[in-house]
Formats: sequence, C-alpha cells, structure tokens
Amino acid sequence: MNKWMGKGLLALLLFVWLLPFTASAHDNSAGYSDITVEADRVTMHVFLEQIFLLDVAHLPWDGSEFDEAYMDAHREQMDKSVKPELRVVADGKNLQAQTDAVKLSDRGGITYVEFDYTYQADKPIEGLAITNNLYVRHNPDTHTNFATITVGDQQTEFIFESTK
Repeated sequence: MNKWMGKGLLALLLFVWLLPFTASAHDNSAGYSDITVEADRVTMHVFLEQIFLLDVAHLPWDGSEFDEAYMDAHREQMDKSVKPELRVVADGKNLQAQTDAVKLSDRGGITYVEFDYTYQADKPIEGLAITNNLYVRHNPDTHTNFATITVGDQQTEFIFESTK
C-alpha cells in the first residue's frame, strides 16, 4: 500500500469513527453508497430508493415503478437534485463531481436509481472528507444511507446521518 493510502485510510477511518451512530426506530427507506478512493480520484456509486428520490427531486409520479422511459424523462432533474448534496473535499479542496451515469440498478433484488460520480483531484489525495447531505436535508428520521469505503484492499462501513 502506498504511503498516502495508509495515511489517507487512517484519517478517513478516524473521521468516520468520530461520527455519531444512532439508529432510528422509524427508518423506512435505505440507500447505499459504494465509495472507492484511489491515488488522485474518488468514485462514488449512490443507490437511492424510488420513494426517497421522488421526495428529493420533487418528481411527478403515477404510482408505478420507474422504467427506462421515466428515467429518460427525469434523469437530468434527478442528477441536479442529488449531485449538489454529495461533497468530496480532498486536502481542503472541493472536488467537482463528474456524472458518469444515472440508471436503474438491481441491488439485492431491489431496484434502485444508481448515481455514478467521479471526483478527480489534481494531485495524490492525502486527506479526505465526504459529506452526504441527502439524508440530512430530506427527512433524516426516515432515511438511512449505508456506505462502504474502499481504499486499496481495505474497506470500512458506516452510516451517513445527521450530526445535529
């Protein structure tokens, strides 16, 4: 493992460890984030349930499951609603997200809308902070986002939640 990866993982683990971990008895929607940290880039795959995304993006809905036609009609609105709520700061600098895909995706037999983003740094990343405000600003008492961060061959898991 590179020197930066070891230090970065340690800093990230300490950051995540310091977050409060409280569970709500009323959680009714779960999302997932798979985050991979490489030398000078972070990739994030965020999986959101349809019901949560309707609230976040203020989408029209006729009660049916999302399909490709619905995705084609609302993909841009979904992306504009989700992307600003995810923040990646590397070595004190905000990294801009590049949207790689917004698509329907199966995860454990459940259909989610998957948002794939890449955050490119201009140098190797030594310190990293990731913020997911989706669940803080959009009814934090009923939504949870479970995250897995991979750095090299090491993984850590945590829950994005409000620190209020």
